[in-house]
Amino acid sequence: MNLSLDNICVIIKGQVQRPGTYAVHDGENILDVIFGHAGGMAESRFSLKAVLVGGTLGRFAGPDEFKAPLTASHGAMVFDTGSCLVNAVRLLLLFNRTVLTAAEYQGCPFCKAALANATALLARLCTPQGSSQDFTKLVQLAEGGNPACPGHCAALAPLASALQIWEEEFAEHAAGHCRASICSELMLSPCANSCPADVDLPGTVALMQRGQFSDALALGRHDNPLFLSCGSVCEEPPCQKNCKRLSFDDPIYSQSLHRYAGEKAAQAAGGLKQALQHTTIKAGAPSGKTVAVVGAGPAGLAVAYFLARLGHKAEVFDKNPRPGGMTFFGIPAYRLSRAVVTAEIEAIQSLGVEIRSSQTLGREITLPGLQAEYDAVLLALGNSVSRGLGLPGEDLAGVIPAVDFLHQVALSGEAPIGRRVLVVGGGNVAVDAARTARRLGAEHVGMMCVEDRHEMPASPNEIAAAVAEGIVIQVLSVPLAFSGDGRVIRVSFTAITPGPYDSAGRRWPPAPRREEVQEQPYDTVIIAIGQTTDLDCLAGSGVGFRGPFITCDASQATCLPGVFAAGDCAGPLNSVVKAVGSGKAAALAIDRYLTGSSRPLQSPLRSSLGCWTGDYTWAAAQRAAMPEQAVPDRIHNFNQVELGLDDAQARHEMLRCICAAKGGR
Repeated sequence: MNLSLDNICVIIKGQVQRPGTYAVHDGENILDVIFGHAGGMAESRFSLKAVLVGGTLGRFAGPDEFKAPLTASHGAMVFDTGSCLVNAVRLLLLFNRTVLTAAEYQGCPFCKAALANATALLARLCTPQGSSQDFTKLVQLAEGGNPACPGHCAALAPLASALQIWEEEFAEHAAGHCRASICSELMLSPCANSCPADVDLPGTVALMQRGQFSDALALGRHDNPLFLSCGSVCEEPPCQKNCKRLSFDDPIYSQSLHRYAGEKAAQAAGGLKQALQHTTIKAGAPSGKTVAVVGAGPAGLAVAYFLARLGHKAEVFDKNPRPGGMTFFGIPAYRLSRAVVTAEIEAIQSLGVEIRSSQTLGREITLPGLQAEYDAVLLALGNSVSRGLGLPGEDLAGVIPAVDFLHQVALSGEAPIGRRVLVVGGGNVAVDAARTARRLGAEHVGMMCVEDRHEMPASPNEIAAAVAEGIVIQVLSVPLAFSGDGRVIRVSFTAITPGPYDSAGRRWPPAPRREEVQEQPYDTVIIAIGQTTDLDCLAGSGVGFRGPFITCDASQATCLPGVFAAGDCAGPLNSVVKAVGSGKAAALAIDRYLTGSSRPLQSPLRSSLGCWTGDYTWAAAQRAAMPEQAVPDRIHNFNQVELGLDDAQARHEMLRCICAAKGGR
């Protein structure tokens, strides 16, 4: 590459598709270099996490620096979300300690001692020996400094800057958890470590290999009461991003094995309801404490489930006519069987959990009233409000929020939509709405989104399913207005010019090309550009907010004593398993609040495996292909599209699990 002397040069190394030296033009920033010149992340399953500027003596750039125009040439090391920053900083400091010449630190014993101490502390944090005291000492060391140092303590610069940006990740290591699944001594398997609900995935597969399907189901439900629901709707599961099979073929098709275990257990027990009853999952000894849970979605149900197992009386209040939240009212039946959702909720109720439907916060119940009556309160309000576009004509009849549309179809099985339907948005909810409209008889269903096809937030398999069902996806486009005489008839839209890169690699915000406006006729427009929580019901309650979320500390406690929050209202989660994990963490925090001690739940099924070693294959073997309904059939019904693995396919997938062959966790 010929570089102009007038241009700034950036040397990009690390986890990008095209490492190299690039000439940067006026106004370009580090994100332009990473996603434009260098082609983005090397592994598509990971996103941008950190950028080290200036080599091993440099510092990690903060998020605000990503968008600042570059003014000088330098080197940059890129780390993705599959990286552990604690381990990365350890390696950087080891390099600074062992490779730099003694002359650079001559007369500065502080640098030598500080590097030795820092690398020792970081090494401990990457093992079970690490502690909160080690974390505190590391922070003090990074903040110490020594003005007399010839290098101005540059050798510790990566540590100091990393602690400023990712302090939580260092604290997690002190508590024994590496979320990137890099520090092997802090985990028993990468998949279980990555699961938001901490499900013992290798253990469940190991039990399946032994033919103990009822036990496998119970071990999965030990940490996730919606284990079977996740077997159908866990898209791009976090566990699969760190699966050991990625070294030579595909990650384990874990969610399909969840479903298989449930089906085999139900066959043996004479029904799914019976299969969900297991001696290892039962209510704890009564504590005399009561907890009100507001919201019967995945997070609220998980909180109630774990509280009941810990011996507390949990009563759930929900505004809908039946429990389930988005698992019932948002996710269509062709993706998630209503029988499965119902059975799992009934299993939670069998532990003594009481669910009261049609109870809206701020109307039938109030937060002060719940505080007065219960020992603790958990807010799990979910994301039940669709975001609007703020465009002319959005108030016309026939312009429908996606959440309302899916809710109506879930309750009644129908909705008047006409022949031509447009869904605005590119996420999974948008795809759900489009595929639902197709099943309701719409002859033409289009999707319009500002992203390019590879940037759409919807799962690739959901996008492919929509295209197979005849849904037309119009990318890099945006509506400008809706028009009609009382009801929508036409949509005005235009192409967009992508905006600058953001830290997720998207070109945002886009700029509409208003000189290229077009129109198309539509009978119904469904808006699916995201959801938010309705926080008006908490106005004047004293609960704090940070943007669209309830403010919580690390234990998910709000500023009000005894009031906690979980699920999407406490932070952006957008998946069932993440909501369950949030609910589980909140339940354990509430238990600590009520009892003054920590009481982790243990399953005896784990120890029953002992040192059992099963069969497995190291040979390259692609994951099993899920059988599906034929497209001409499925677009006319709401039966599950995915038919489930047969015995041979399931056995094939079990043998691919390397960790299960070692006895799991």
